Amino acid sequence: MEIDLKILANKGLRPDEYVYLYSVLHRDNLYVSVEVEVSLDDLVERDFIEIVEDGVKLKRKAKTILGVYKAEHTKQIQKEADGCNSWIEDYRELFPSKNIGGRALKGTFRHCVIKMKKFIQELSSKEVVMTKDIIMNATKLYLNSQAKDRYMYSKAADHFIWKGSPQTESYLYQYVEMYLEDPSVNIYSGGMTDDI
Repeated sequence: MEIDLKILANKGLRPDEYVYLYSVLHRDNLYVSVEVEVSLDDLVERDFIEIVEDGVKLKRKAKTILGVYKAEHTKQIQKEADGCNSWIEDYRELFPSKNIGGRALKGTFRHCVIKMKKFIQELSSKEVVMTKDIIMNATKLYLNSQAKDRYMYSKAADHFIWKGSPQTESYLYQYVEMYLEDPSVNIYSGGMTDDI
């Protein structure tokens, strides 16, 4: 086991505390060999652990330092990306059955799946995993803002996800940000008024 003391110092954790957390994670007796005692109350107060009926439970802060949260988070992102096949048709059905400029607003199933997977993988962050619910509500917000113009200037479903690059050219991401800024916004009004 290698311990980067700079990272621990930045996180406010001593090496002996790290070893203790590591031993809790791996359920081994490694900590027994550490001579300095760790104050469990102090670790609880600093939000690293929680005392439960059958022992000690690591909290998110400790898991992040130990690298567990990142792995769990990555698995959740991949699960969402892989799962989009099952709901992409529902996503496409949100778009009207119209052709604008010779192109169907629903886009193609194949292009929507490819782009949605990449969108979820690349634009999910530590704070937010792009879930079906978030994506669907952000899309409804967009489409309802377009209804007043009868969708004449609307992006097709696949181009709404992104066109060019997910990081720089995603209308969906812009609407996700709007939706997450205020999830209580009325998605059926195009974001112009809140529910009353």
